[in-house]
Amino acid sequence: MHVEVLLVDDEKDILKALSRILRRAGITSASKDSAEAALTWLGSNQASLIVSDFRMPGLSGTEFLAKVEVQWPETGRIILSGHADFDTVLKAVHTGVVHKFLAKPWNNQEFIEHIKTSLASQSNPSAPSAVQEDAPEDLSCDIQDPSEIKLQVALDTVVDGIVSINSRGIMLSTNASMERIFGYKSVEMIGNNVSMLMPEPYRSQHDHYLSQYKKPGLKGILGNQRRLVGLRKDGEVFPIELSVNSMELDVKRSFLG
Repeated sequence: MHVEVLLVDDEKDILKALSRILRRAGITSASKDSAEAALTWLGSNQASLIVSDFRMPGLSGTEFLAKVEVQWPETGRIILSGHADFDTVLKAVHTGVVHKFLAKPWNNQEFIEHIKTSLASQSNPSAPSAVQEDAPEDLSCDIQDPSEIKLQVALDTVVDGIVSINSRGIMLSTNASMERIFGYKSVEMIGNNVSMLMPEPYRSQHDHYLSQYKKPGLKGILGNQRRLVGLRKDGEVFPIELSVNSMELDVKRSFLG
């Protein structure tokens, strides 16, 4: 048996509600009331995507999905849980055990949109996959130089998201993939602090990290790649791989990520 979504939650009323939402959207699903039952089901059945609660008797949602990652790595993995579990789930997203974190209570329409997006990414894995607190800086981004136009066109063909920031963390430019990945238009990002693309605690800590990069002899993560988590415009938290390099433009230091 193959279904698009396997729902795992120890609360049967939630399973019924989610099943009903998926059925109305034309999405096939199966439901299990424990991680152990879900693992047994997966032994002889298939699901493209798993949506699991975090707090359950026996195995927790992250422990369950860690086992899924090992045995069925191609299966999409989402945690649907309360805000109280955010820090623990964030660590799971950071390590890649969990692909997405969705909060309870959920909005039905947004839930379906997340499910459809996740299913689409499962069928096409090569596809690229916050609230603004401060007023954006007035940065004129009109590109006049032909060489700059050619560079922007080239960057827009890159699948990876690319962003440049100044020494204060303000975004100076973004490529087209940044819009697809984070859900913001370029004009919404440019002039704002790049921390808007990060969930807590990374958002609050970003300015400190940036100050470390600027100290002589301290490179931090410059030139290296590491796994972090990003925050989309719709509030979805998801894993990213980040590589940062510094550059000098018109005697001013900036960073490219």
